[in-house]
This record gives sequence, structure tokens and C-alpha cells, in this order.
Amino acid sequence: MFGCKPIEEDLVASGPATTEEIDRGSNIFHVQCARCHGFEGAGSSAPSLQRSSLEHATTDEMLQYIIKNGIPGTEMPGSWVLTPPDVHSVAAYVKSLGAVEQEEPTGDLAAGKLIYLGKGGCPACHIIDGEGGSLGPDLSRVGIRQSAEFIKRSPLEPGFFKKADVVANTASGFVHNLMLRVKTKSGQQITAMRINEDAFNLQLRDAENNYYSLRKKDLLEVEKMYETSLMPSVKNTLSENELEDLVAYLVSRK
Repeated sequence: MFGCKPIEEDLVASGPATTEEIDRGSNIFHVQCARCHGFEGAGSSAPSLQRSSLEHATTDEMLQYIIKNGIPGTEMPGSWVLTPPDVHSVAAYVKSLGAVEQEEPTGDLAAGKLIYLGKGGCPACHIIDGEGGSLGPDLSRVGIRQSAEFIKRSPLEPGFFKKADVVANTASGFVHNLMLRVKTKSGQQITAMRINEDAFNLQLRDAENNYYSLRKKDLLEVEKMYETSLMPSVKNTLSENELEDLVAYLVSRK
């Protein structure tokens, strides 16, 4: 399905996993996979794995194959450095995530869409089906990419995104959309989201959609704001029922 190699090649036979195997898979997952799939597989730039069935991995053998070889045409890479026992352990951990009981949203989907478009002010920064701003992530398929719990917590505690991302990216050292406060040697002070960075340059984007391309040699101070987000909390603007409605709408976006 995904290539010329037989799916069964080099795979460990499926079967009940031991606690030791799941724990080992968890350790590998948090180094190799959490950057995209989120801490505990709750979803980030890649889909949430906290679900009983996975779109591309309908069998244990396909799950192992995808972990090893990736999915052509998508951002899912192969993990060629993993041995067959490693792959089996990661697959066991992923399956354990799907066994976690997920709380279903209780809100009204239609009312949630109205809140998204109106009181929530979400289109100012987010896109759904090609409409909206581009400051925040595209939410067209957020119901696949993130768990209901993650979707509910995010607008209440926007900094939670960053705290989870820090944990997920301990090995790589890179945090998506990290907020920075920088001061240049000329005295300019900027608080904005990191878009890109290399050894010599830093690109930022602020809440007003202004872009900054800065040379690191021109910077006097750089402060990493791990628990800060451009996204405002809805804690004081939406009621509990309104939040439940909004979550129901976003979870439906698959």
C-alpha cells in the first residue's frame, strides 16, 4: 500500500505487549515522535494518537510499517534507525494511547460554530476551509490533529501549548512558535513569535502580523517566554457552556 516492500517484512509479530515494552516505546516516542504528535500523543502539528482507530493504521502490522517507513506524500517520515523491537515497542505505546478513554464533548455543534465566528473571534487568527487569518494554526482538521481534552484546554490556557511543546521537544531543543522578547543593540524591543531561526538570523511575527528579520549579531538580549502565547485566554469571555459548544464544533472538524 505504501511501497514495494511487503508490510510483514522485518516486523515483530503482533501480540499482547508487556509493561516493559510499552515503557520502552514511551521513551522512544518522546524522543522521536512527540515533537509532531505532541506530548502523550495528544496532537500538535501531526494528528492526535489518542483514538481507538487510526486513519492509516487499521492493523497492528500497518502501524508498525508506518512507524518504520512513514507515509509517502505526507509529513510523516520513516524511522530507519529503529530496530524491529524498537518499532514494536513504539507501536505498543501508540496502541496504549488509543485505549485511554476520551471524554466526548457535550456542547452544541451549531452554536459552537456561531461562537467561533462571532464572540470567540477565532477567524482573526485561525483558518477553517480557507477563510480566516494566518497568525495561528489552521483549524480545518483540528478534530483529527488534537484530542478533545487538548482542544478544550488550549483556549483556556494558551501557554499550555508551549509547556507541552517544551516537554515534547526536550531532545531536539526546538519549540514550535515560541514567544521571544528581544532587544537590539540599537535599543529596539520586540515581543513576538519565532517563525524561523538559523545560526545567523532570527525571523519573528507579532500580534499585529508584523514580520521581523533580525541578524543575531545585532541582538543585545533574547528572552525565551516558554509559557506565553499570542493567543488570548477565553476564560473571561466565554461561559462554560459556550466553551463546550466551541469545543464540540472544533472536535467535529475532521
